[in-house]
Amino acid sequence: MGAPEANGKAEAAAVSPPATKWYHIDKNFLSIKLIYFWFFASGVSILPLMTLHMTDLGLTYADVAQVYVFMPVASFLGPPVIGYMADRTGRIRELYVVCVILQCVVHQALLFVPPSPLTTPRALAASPNQSTLGCADWPPPNCGSLSRSQDCRLICPDASSRTTFWVYFALRMVGVFFMAPSFTLLDATNLALVRQHKTPGQNFGRQRVTAIAATIIVPPLVGVIIDLVSTPGL
Repeated sequence: MGAPEANGKAEAAAVSPPATKWYHIDKNFLSIKLIYFWFFASGVSILPLMTLHMTDLGLTYADVAQVYVFMPVASFLGPPVIGYMADRTGRIRELYVVCVILQCVVHQALLFVPPSPLTTPRALAASPNQSTLGCADWPPPNCGSLSRSQDCRLICPDASSRTTFWVYFALRMVGVFFMAPSFTLLDATNLALVRQHKTPGQNFGRQRVTAIAATIIVPPLVGVIIDLVSTPGL
C-alpha cells in the first residue's frame, strides 16, 4: 500500500503548479496592470482640473453647471452604444483602443476652444474700470467664477460668449461619451485575459488593484506639481 500512495502523491505534486510568492508578477498580466494604472492616473488627475479650465476660458458658474448637468447623460448613452457594438463584433480590445484614442483627441481639442473675449480673468483685468469692488465684497454676485485681481476693480459682463460655451459643451459631451465605456471595456478585457490564461492566483481584482493605487497616489502628486509651477496670483 505504501508504494501506490507514494506514487499518487508524486503525481499530484507533478500536476499541481508550483507555489508563487505574493509579490510575484506574472508577465502575462503586466500589461493590463500598467494600463489600469496609467488610465486611471490620467483620468482622476485631470477631471478635477476641468472646472478651472472652464472658468479660465471665461465660462460663468451657470455655464459650468450646465455642462455638469448634461455630462451624466453622455455617460449614460456611451456604454450601451459601445457595449452593443462590442457584443455584435466581439472586438472588445479594438473598441477600447478606439474609445481611448477618440477621447484623448477630443479632450486635447478643449485646449483650442476660443476663450470668451469679455469674461476671462485676463480680459477683465485689462478692461476699463467701470465697476469698483472692495476686496471685502469679493466675489461679486455676477462674477463669482472670476479670479480676484490685486486692486479688485473689474468689469462684470452679464454673460460669457455663447460660441465658447457651445464649442466647449459639444467637445466635452463627445469626450465623456467615449470615456465612459472605456472603463467597462477595460474591465471586460481584464476578464477575458484572466479566463484566457487561467493562472492560479491571478484574478480580476489583482489586476485592478493598480487602478486603486493610481487613484490614491497620482492626484496628490499632480496637485503638488501644479502648485510648484503655477504663478502666484493667477
